[in-house]
Amino acid sequence: MVIFDYIFYRFFEFYSRKEKTRTPLFTSSGYLSFIQFLFIYFVLMSFEILSESNFNLIDYLSEDKEISKILLLIFVSLEIYNYIRYRKKSMQDKLHRRFRMNVLNQKIKIWMFILLGVLLFSLPILLDLLLR
Repeated sequence: MVIFDYIFYRFFEFYSRKEKTRTPLFTSSGYLSFIQFLFIYFVLMSFEILSESNFNLIDYLSEDKEISKILLLIFVSLEIYNYIRYRKKSMQDKLHRRFRMNVLNQKIKIWMFILLGVLLFSLPILLDLLLR
C-alpha cells in the first residue's frame, strides 16, 4: 500500500540523516510494522465495539495466553516482511524517486506519524467510552 511505503520512506530518510549504519532500515521497518499492527488492532477493536458483540479482546487476551503468542508472531511476521521488502537498495531508491518531491513532505512532519500510532491505539478506547 502506498501509505505504508510513504511512512517507511519518511522514517528511513529521517534516520538515514541521523545514523550512518544499517540501523535506519531496521528502525524504519520496525516502526512501520508497529503502525501496521496498531492498524489491525484498531480495526478489530472498532469492529468489536460497533458490533456490540460479546467478544472482548482484552478479556480474551488475559484468559488465553496462546493468543498473546499469536499476536507476537503476527508482529514478528510483519517485521520480517517489511525488512525483506525494503532492504534492497533498489526499493529504497524507487521510494526516494517516488516521494522525494511529494508535497506532503512539507505538510506532514515526522512527529505526526508518532501521533498516528497514539491515535490508532487510543481511538477504539475513546469510541468504547463514548458508546457506553
